[in-house]
Amino acid sequence: MNSRKNYLDILKIFACFCVLADHSNYFVSTGGARINPGMAQYPIAFIYLTIAHVAVTLFVMISGALLLGKEETYKKCFVRVIKTGLVIVIFTFIHYLLDKGFNNFNVKEYCSHVIKGDYIINYWYLYMYLGLLVMLPILRKMVQVLKERDFLFILFLTVICSFDFITGLNPWFNLPIFIPFLGVFILGYYLDNYDIKELIPRFLAKEKVLFIVSSIGLVIDILSVALYSARESKMDNTVSNRLFCWDNIFFMYMAIYLFYWAKKLWLVKTDSSMRSIGLLKVLREGTYGIYLVHGTFMMVTAPYIAAFLDNSPMPQMVNWVILDIGLFVVCLGVTMVVKLVPGMKRLI
Repeated sequence: MNSRKNYLDILKIFACFCVLADHSNYFVSTGGARINPGMAQYPIAFIYLTIAHVAVTLFVMISGALLLGKEETYKKCFVRVIKTGLVIVIFTFIHYLLDKGFNNFNVKEYCSHVIKGDYIINYWYLYMYLGLLVMLPILRKMVQVLKERDFLFILFLTVICSFDFITGLNPWFNLPIFIPFLGVFILGYYLDNYDIKELIPRFLAKEKVLFIVSSIGLVIDILSVALYSARESKMDNTVSNRLFCWDNIFFMYMAIYLFYWAKKLWLVKTDSSMRSIGLLKVLREGTYGIYLVHGTFMMVTAPYIAAFLDNSPMPQMVNWVILDIGLFVVCLGVTMVVKLVPGMKRLI
């Protein structure tokens, strides 16, 4: 019997695809202006991009669910930090080398980029994740003694801290331990180990009612962000999300919704066929590698991606989705090849 929490795998795969959709947006708008205001696809593109932006919040929640409940020594936690650091060093090196070439490789510049984390934009997440890993031993001890009311208070403070206009009122009043990503990290553990249904009013407690009401809330949430972003982005004719704060309440709600209902739908499904379990395993184990290589892959293949988008007879919105599916599949293949290199399988 499969005792693994399949819903976490499914959320991880979905979040990975969302990362690709978010980053491939460069070719659709800011890097190519292929979907512009006035086009019928314009609002659809914003809805697609808004959904994609839940990726970071979802990944942090999943990490909290997977890591905070484990019992590990300080040594093992330190090994996690070292592995993540090595991943940054190795994959930044590969990207830098392919971008600059052997003749223009500058060791001092490369080292500076690794330290500052300013070369591969999407690797900012790894540096943030490093911070969470450094704090992990203490956070594990903390969540073990917290009561449910304590988790709710942390969630409340996390939501408060996600609003810049509140935290920016006074530079001397701050709650550094409740910075949104840390709160979201702990929230993932809470959602994995508690049932928030117990906190919901009785008239919403029935599952069907809760699903309908929460789904309506999700639609309102997505449309609110998408419409606001579309209005703001008309100023520079791009498809860029102006509520681009992964940790704000809008994306927290999306992530909580997906987390809660994925858990409800998949946690009890331990009788899945071996074929589907095997597919989940392949996809799950490839998500980290897909994240690491997709930026470099898009850089190397940028002319071909642009040619596909320009020459395809299909609407650009359809091209965008096809591009994301293609990136997912190809980068998964690249990841599987990279894992054949001695030592790489243990890193990614």
